Amino acid sequence: MLQRLQIDSLRCVLATMALAVLMLAGAAFPAVAQDAQVQIIHNSPDPAAATVDIYIEETDGTPVTDVQNVDFRTATGFLMLAPGTYNVFVAGPESSGSGDAVAGPVEITLAANTNYTVVANGVLSPGDFSDGGTGNSLAFTLDVAADARPVVDSPDGDVELRAVHGSPDAPTVDVLAGGAVLVDDASYNGITGYVDAGAGPVTLEVTPGNDNSTVVASFDVDLTGFADEPLTVVASGFLDPGAQTPSPVAPFTLIAVDAAGNVIDLGAARAQIIHNAPDPGASSVDIYIDGELPSALDDFAFRSATPFIDLDSGVRTIAVAPSTSSSAGDALATFDLQVDANASLAVIASGVIDPSGFAPNPDGEDIAFELLVQTGAQESGSNASDVDLQIVHGSPDAPTVDAIARNVTVLADDATYTDSTPYISVPAADYIVDVTPADRSDVVASFEAELSSLGGGAAIALASGFLDPGVNQTGPSFGLIAVLPDGTVLPLPSTTLPLVINEIDADDSGTDDEEFVELYNASSEASVQLDPYILVFFNGNSPNDVSYNTVDLVGVALPPGGFFVIGNASVNPDITIPDNSVQNGADAIGLYRAEASVFPDDTEPTMMGLEDAFVYGTSDAEDSDLLAALGETVQYDEDENGNKDTESIQRFPDGSENIVIVTPTPANQNLPVEFGPFTASLDGDDVILNWTTFSETANAGFDVQQRSGDAPFRTVGQVEGQGTTQELTRYTFR
Repeated sequence: MLQRLQIDSLRCVLATMALAVLMLAGAAFPAVAQDAQVQIIHNSPDPAAATVDIYIEETDGTPVTDVQNVDFRTATGFLMLAPGTYNVFVAGPESSGSGDAVAGPVEITLAANTNYTVVANGVLSPGDFSDGGTGNSLAFTLDVAADARPVVDSPDGDVELRAVHGSPDAPTVDVLAGGAVLVDDASYNGITGYVDAGAGPVTLEVTPGNDNSTVVASFDVDLTGFADEPLTVVASGFLDPGAQTPSPVAPFTLIAVDAAGNVIDLGAARAQIIHNAPDPGASSVDIYIDGELPSALDDFAFRSATPFIDLDSGVRTIAVAPSTSSSAGDALATFDLQVDANASLAVIASGVIDPSGFAPNPDGEDIAFELLVQTGAQESGSNASDVDLQIVHGSPDAPTVDAIARNVTVLADDATYTDSTPYISVPAADYIVDVTPADRSDVVASFEAELSSLGGGAAIALASGFLDPGVNQTGPSFGLIAVLPDGTVLPLPSTTLPLVINEIDADDSGTDDEEFVELYNASSEASVQLDPYILVFFNGNSPNDVSYNTVDLVGVALPPGGFFVIGNASVNPDITIPDNSVQNGADAIGLYRAEASVFPDDTEPTMMGLEDAFVYGTSDAEDSDLLAALGETVQYDEDENGNKDTESIQRFPDGSENIVIVTPTPANQNLPVEFGPFTASLDGDDVILNWTTFSETANAGFDVQQRSGDAPFRTVGQVEGQGTTQELTRYTFR
């Protein structure tokens, strides 16, 4: 959107150049009634002419004035020149005079009391560029049109617009305003007369001159602040930048030039800049855009981000320098960034300054410092109830990975370093994200992603840091971060891996020959390698609650949704332990990611390396010390229903946080039902339960139970099941 505030800020940026130009012109030619007024616009998209010096001489070679360091897509105010014929030369920056010209002389004749628009168009070396099949002459020219307006012709509240076609590879075009033709059949190098436009929001659409139904480019413009002002609107840049041999070149946009020489990009992009380069030598940087250091990019720290900001289209020079820099000349790395009109970008600093000092990427990917540019970055979500997520692999020493929202959906599949995914919409909820190798043979890290408050929003989730900081100059360790459109960066906390203690039966009838501990892989997508894990049994009746047994889980890969049983021989376990070897309570069992040698018998409980734990008993007093030592808050009672010999402590459904005391099911689903979502809601004094099953096996039905406080559960209703079915079934109970 073109806003007056943007104009005012750009006027500040260009004030020095404009004043210098006017002072030069004024010193040479005091304004008199017969003078001509000339506004010069630099619109040549040739990278070789990105910055030029302009010399104006009499035809006999006498210097008149010059304008130094004129950048592409900038303009002067109206200069006063005496009537006559002049030669105009264009030279490179830091030239010493017209003798250094790379273009010219171009002869222009100025009449007394006449105002002119002069536009530099074309390229210095036409053979290096494509005309896109238009037949346009691409040679450098100064296009001149009389009757320019330093002020409006009629102060009627409208904006007076003149159009310039300066896009070398674009055909004849029309410009539509709100669907009505505003500019008709503008050909390349053409400068139109003035037309009136309303001083308010309008959509300008560029179409081929003979086909107003095909919109080449569209621009939302707010002209509210320009009542009774003239504007020159210039088609600028290449319609097809990819067809040009020089690279990068400025893409097509419309620019608006006011009488003071302020230039506004009507196709300014929106961009978010993210620092995700884990090199300790670049932990804080200054990022310059076209030589300027925005305050938001001064001392820009690793794992920080800007909100979305306006970024002019064209070719922007991005220089990344140490945080102690004094100018872009101190840059560690410099990039030319091609920015399309109306683009929405995420620009992500990634990699390391000197790859030789870091571990190589295991897939052979280049880890040199670079800017990853993601197009189509979103500032909001696609609907109010979902969150739109994009995943970016930004960990230089990490292999190809998958990212899985546990038991929900695959977020990224076979993502190599620097890869990004399309946006995916997920319900605004809290998730566990598992990171796995590409073959999903193991879950190497898991993170909590609390997205329940982000409905209607969007986020970029980045793999960040080093998998092995020890061989990467002790740089930041691997993690996931989520970047929100307002620049907020949310580190996703690590959480337990999907391997859990799923069921415990510590007390049986008779000789206790059916004791077991069941492990479960809660991931529906990835296997879990059991090699790194051990199971440690703690005696709550011993001093300091020390361990009495450790089982090493060596050499097993547990498939998605798989069970693994450690128990007495009668339950057909995967690992056999002696009968009557699981103590009844108050005791605990901990699942650790650690070496067995770390836990000899009589080791005190610790949370170091702990993945999951159960503190349990059989009508025993609470062991608060054991609970605290393992970070648990509930001691589960196998005798809760008075059936300790025939019931076990189980997660329901498998892998969930909900615990029930029911009939043992070693190496099987804890209930013969595969559950989907379960919700409860209030309707006055009633509670409405809704649940879904994905499959049922010999399921007669459901008992709905209720309890108050610590009282026993009581059955308040029953719902008939489906017997055996593989179909999705929905249930409700009030």
